[in-house]
Amino acid sequence: MYGLPRLLTGSILAHECMHAWFVLNYIDCSGKAVNEGLSQLLALMWVEAQHDQEVWEGRLASYFANQIRTHPDEVYGGGFKAALDALQQHGLRTTLLYVKKTGVLPPDNDFQADVGLTAKQQVQAGLQSQKKKHQQVKH
Repeated sequence: MYGLPRLLTGSILAHECMHAWFVLNYIDCSGKAVNEGLSQLLALMWVEAQHDQEVWEGRLASYFANQIRTHPDEVYGGGFKAALDALQQHGLRTTLLYVKKTGVLPPDNDFQADVGLTAKQQVQAGLQSQKKKHQQVKH
């Protein structure tokens, strides 16, 4: 990665660290889009967290962020959009706990994070919601 801009190097490392998190936590995702989507999300979060940049570096950060947000690939782009939706609805901690427990992103309709619940309780509520939905489909 020698010679790459600092921001690109950092975003690649953040992306790869997310992959390492999946391996270290023995998480087998239901599809590649969950793994790549969350990895892209962490790359974006890293890029957007960079401050005190010179003007040119700020423009480069905007460019890299736009590349992640508008990636046309179904796995990287579609997975990122699904991961971003989960982040916005449930927060990072709850989303990651849910993925760690289930291998999938939390559902976006009937599972709403309750700020009065702990992250563990939120994951359990999401699992119960998913179980109810699965039972309805069976009948």
